[in-house]
Amino acid sequence: MKYIQLLSLLALFGSCNSHQTNTTIYPLDLFTNSEVQEISMMLEEFTKVVCATTQTNSTDCIKAYFENYLSGFKKGRIKTQIDSQALSKIIEPLSENLKSKLFYKTTYRPIHRIPNTTPALSIRDTLNYLSVNIQDSYMPILSHLSDKYDFLAGVKESVQDLNDLSPMNMKGVYLNWNNYNYSENTELLFLSLEIISQTDQRIKSINSYSSAISPIEKELKKRNEHVIEN
Repeated sequence: MKYIQLLSLLALFGSCNSHQTNTTIYPLDLFTNSEVQEISMMLEEFTKVVCATTQTNSTDCIKAYFENYLSGFKKGRIKTQIDSQALSKIIEPLSENLKSKLFYKTTYRPIHRIPNTTPALSIRDTLNYLSVNIQDSYMPILSHLSDKYDFLAGVKESVQDLNDLSPMNMKGVYLNWNNYNYSENTELLFLSLEIISQTDQRIKSINSYSSAISPIEKELKKRNEHVIEN
């Protein structure tokens, strides 16, 4: 009886080990040991956040997340389902030095149109959001993974030519969501970087619009109500 119980425990242990994460990041010379630890903590939080959006406790929840993400992407709707508080927790473990290796700040100047104004009025704003650092992190990882996955070969060539992630490149990366090994931190980091960038841009764009437009909309509403009363 004890022998059977021991075999059962060993089988369970082996099953758990099969799902353990490989925290090594390739290429090996890309990050220092301390940076690899920071990335590991970031990806742990990223996994926790995105799995919560799938409303499942399945070990495949990370796959379910990227499947949902791709479904929206195909329809022209990029929804990362990560809010501001969650994003802050995801990138919190990163030192400034590592953050600059993974991302750089892109300056974006949106023009917010004020509704119900004649002639049409607008407000300009300046935003700085996180963009994926192609040269220092994304391209070396993409080159490594393209040796493993043939479907990334074309993406690699295109990213090299453009030095940017075009919508077509993104489609080539995420269309094959089911082929990646999510227990490998190299692959999860590769997939998470653009998600983090998109989330940061979306949150800052929404906040910019709200801070610029909301006070004006409220004032216009008050004026309209005052005119109606009179």
